[in-house]
Amino acid sequence: MTFTGVLENTANPERGSFISEAWRVRGEMALRQSASNSQEAERFFGTALRIATDQGAPVFQLHAGIPLARLLAEGGRRDEAKSVLDDVNAIRLDEWDGPEIAIASELRSNIA
Repeated sequence: MTFTGVLENTANPERGSFISEAWRVRGEMALRQSASNSQEAERFFGTALRIATDQGAPVFQLHAGIPLARLLAEGGRRDEAKSVLDDVNAIRLDEWDGPEIAIASELRSNIA
């Protein structure tokens, strides 16, 4: 079974410990196949972000929010991109010092 088949053929493709990461990776794969898949990738990144938010998984929220914001900004939707980054940067991560925080902050500051 293919990676996307796992998500498509699962009884509930939005439940599981790392399912938001699977949706994020699916978005990355869609973009790598073709830039014309941007709407589909946006939907996948949005799904990943929503699932991570519902699960209370702040690191996965960053993982999903960064490519979503980048995609929105590249599409000229800068205000939406800023909003996504503001939301994921507002997450309190007391014990997390991963690179995602710096990446999200830098991306936010680069969006004019």
